[in-house]
Amino acid sequence: MGATMKKILTILLFLSFSFSYDLKKADFSTFCNYVSFHIGKNIVISEEVKTNFSVFMPNDDMKPSEIRRAFFTILKSKNLNYKIIDNTILVYKKTQLKLPTYVIRFNYIPSSVISTYIKNFYPGVKFQIFQNKLLITCNYSQYHDIKLSISKLQNSYKKAQVNFLITVINNKKAKELGSNLSVKSPFHNSVFFDLVTDTATISSSLPYDFSTFIRFLNQKGVAETISKPTINLIDSHDYSLESVHNIPYTEKTVTVDKDGNPVTQTDIKYKDIGLKIYIKNVYITEKNIDFDMDIYIQNIVSMVNNNPITDTKHFNTHIQLTKDNPNYIIAGLRSVTKLSDKTKIPVLGDIPVIGLLFQSKKESVEDLSFSFYISTSFFKNAMPKPEERP
Repeated sequence: MGATMKKILTILLFLSFSFSYDLKKADFSTFCNYVSFHIGKNIVISEEVKTNFSVFMPNDDMKPSEIRRAFFTILKSKNLNYKIIDNTILVYKKTQLKLPTYVIRFNYIPSSVISTYIKNFYPGVKFQIFQNKLLITCNYSQYHDIKLSISKLQNSYKKAQVNFLITVINNKKAKELGSNLSVKSPFHNSVFFDLVTDTATISSSLPYDFSTFIRFLNQKGVAETISKPTINLIDSHDYSLESVHNIPYTEKTVTVDKDGNPVTQTDIKYKDIGLKIYIKNVYITEKNIDFDMDIYIQNIVSMVNNNPITDTKHFNTHIQLTKDNPNYIIAGLRSVTKLSDKTKIPVLGDIPVIGLLFQSKKESVEDLSFSFYISTSFFKNAMPKPEERP
């Protein structure tokens, strides 16, 4: 077999040797005609078989059995199959088995992580990701290994339940209540006024139960709880909380028709006004819960031609909850809205100079402060580690 393979090669790279062989190269079709003549069988090549490769012709001193054996060796090297029917050898391309497509669900892992994992460890495997579903075409062994790896990755993402209490306080009413000594408040006035100051107050050590304090303010008509969400935070995931109103406004666009005449189109659109909170960079361990909070408070300053002119305040902070300090408060995020409402008596109000007597302007100021109370029972629910045995 070794001597035969030296004579018949599919690919031969010539380097500088001190000796050389006298071999003739021919295309595969010519080679098949040569084999057919010497072994006495017809060779039929199927249409899907590519024949644009070359082989080296055997020497004339080779026996028909050696030529036959060399022919089948070349077919195998080219991943070609053959079938012998009577006096004919049919050469055809091996059909690849169609691999099944599997679906693997995942919940916490970012799609980019799964995509990178498959590309690095299973190159060539076809896959697509739709939301939280992975569609992958592979054999069962690969499917089993990939599913197991995704399950392990998913379990590596820690989860923690965090409670939010978001309250808006009417500063004007709060100051009136704070200055009224007849009100029997269970809380110190100094703490009360800290909540309605213009400067934000941030603290992880609270001298009182904030939830009870907010209930007291709700009863007095000073505060209103606008949201009480509980979020299951997961490592490396982002979240958003919104308490907004859709304010309608008109938008005019001017286009030109085919005759060159201006056409004015008025569309009614909506703008979200209110509170938006974005939570990102979540990192959870057994000892602490860390995340960043971006808080946007948007209010209407005035209305111009039925369009709201808004003012946006942005506040960013880092939150860390621990076993010793599982609570966090952000208070005093102030939002002042000044609105003016101008009215006039029809016709009379349009008379120059005198018309001012038939017009009235009413201004209103809305002075609010937003407070955020964040708490978790994650550390209470965490099971203590068993003591190591000596």
